[in-house]
Amino acid sequence: MTKGTFLKIDKVIESIKNKDLNYDRKLVLNPLIKYLKNKILLNQKINLNFICTHNSRRSQYCQVWAKVFSSFFNLDYLETFSGGTLSTFVHPSVINSLVQMGFFVKQLTREKNSIYLVRYSQNKPEIKLFSKKINHINNPKNNFVAVLTCTSAEKKCPLVYGSDFKMTIAYKDPKLFDNSEIEEKEYLKTSYQIAREMFYVFSLLNDR
Repeated sequence: MTKGTFLKIDKVIESIKNKDLNYDRKLVLNPLIKYLKNKILLNQKINLNFICTHNSRRSQYCQVWAKVFSSFFNLDYLETFSGGTLSTFVHPSVINSLVQMGFFVKQLTREKNSIYLVRYSQNKPEIKLFSKKINHINNPKNNFVAVLTCTSAEKKCPLVYGSDFKMTIAYKDPKLFDNSEIEEKEYLKTSYQIAREMFYVFSLLNDR
């Protein structure tokens, strides 16, 4: 258990940490692991910018879970961000699934593209979530890796200016299940998958 991490999130971590990934997914994640290991070896600051088309679902999950596990494995100098080729809004089912998994979420603004503060620990800073374009002022302009979380984003942004390099870790879009009987289940499934894969990445970077 991480000191200060909310109990329900600790239970999620316990449920996923011993579940192995298949070989193909490990291959997909390896470039990110190699990049991060090199930055750690050079004692350099690390910025991860997760990108999908609308910055509404998968990239938001990745921003949250990468930050959780960078803290879990004592890599607090690593910062996570997200962006899109378009700015839309964080989908309500993303927020709902994070709450179900134990995060405390505070909605700061009441508009279509609302701003949320997501807390996962008593003693760690909150994560600010809202939909934004890749080059938003809040996002790094250089010294970062661009991680594309959908294939459509890869096609629409062949270059991500300022990034050290660009890679793709694609996830199935839970949007496919919007307004269906299994919408909630599928959003949770996506969140769990991303959590498991981010755990795998960060578990290989630092002994705990």
